[in-house]
Amino acid sequence: MVQALEERLSLGESLDDITIEALSERAGVASGSFYEYFVNKDSVLGLLVGKITQRNFTELSNQLESLKEPTLDGHVDAFSEIVVRTYFSRPRRLRAEVLGIGRLGLLEIVTLERDRFAELMAKSVKPYLPSADDRELFRTLCLVADATMGILGSEALRPHPAALTQLVNEIATITRAILRSRHSGVIEARLSPD
Repeated sequence: MVQALEERLSLGESLDDITIEALSERAGVASGSFYEYFVNKDSVLGLLVGKITQRNFTELSNQLESLKEPTLDGHVDAFSEIVVRTYFSRPRRLRAEVLGIGRLGLLEIVTLERDRFAELMAKSVKPYLPSADDRELFRTLCLVADATMGILGSEALRPHPAALTQLVNEIATITRAILRSRHSGVIEARLSPD
């Protein structure tokens, strides 16, 4: 059912337009069986948001860990590219996910995942800023994640989102600005991280 909903939303269908009967048919399940597992479509949507959030976290984590950029700016550029490509690989699904998060009141869960990912980002940035306080670096990366989520979420809701290259550049620019404004005293020009 969750996969069937994801497929329908990825095609651009609105959750309100997807019937339980159509969802059950797409999943190959009798519509009467739907209520044995789910209360309504929103309960399927909640599972889908959780599944996508976990999938994105895993994908971003794996890619972040593999980055080996020689400079902080290069790291920021590569990270920005990874984030945009991950979230905008299916813009219609992202739109439905953003709307679903609001509809179901899941912002607290998303914030917890944001914190978890900000911790990974802080670790990836630490070699470029070795003298930065770990708590402050984590807080900085929370701000970066918030800005990034704001950009991507609002673009997903626009009828005509900005080009991917523009989004990458905007996120990279904002990330650099946040890092420099909060850690200007410790940003070091380095050829490679330790």
